[in-house]
Amino acid sequence: MAIIVMRGMVVLTGLVFLWLDFYSFARRRIVANIGLGWGAFSLQLVLVGTIPGLSAWAEVIDLVTFLGLYVLGIVALLGVWLISVSLSKLIMRNQELAMMVSLLNQENERILKELETLAGKDRRHDG
Repeated sequence: MAIIVMRGMVVLTGLVFLWLDFYSFARRRIVANIGLGWGAFSLQLVLVGTIPGLSAWAEVIDLVTFLGLYVLGIVALLGVWLISVSLSKLIMRNQELAMMVSLLNQENERILKELETLAGKDRRHDG
């Protein structure tokens, strides 16, 4: 019975992180590359919990030890998740700033060309 509970918790954790990954990607809180990594990790958790050959660890660990390790693992995963979301926000902000700089550079070039044409006209009128 304990083995089924442990495997079920691992599968449930994988499904929760998979949902969290899709939800965050849809809400544009996480970039595609980081989201893909979390999706792959979540699917691995689901597979480890469902495929009997990959869940032989559940026969070795007792339920109390598993629960302690599970809580520590969840805390660590949530910490890494929050870092991933923060990193994604920085990446998106960096891309937005790069686009703004590009637009400002284009505007600057356009203004410089206008100034050159105006300066050229002024020279013709002065000469």
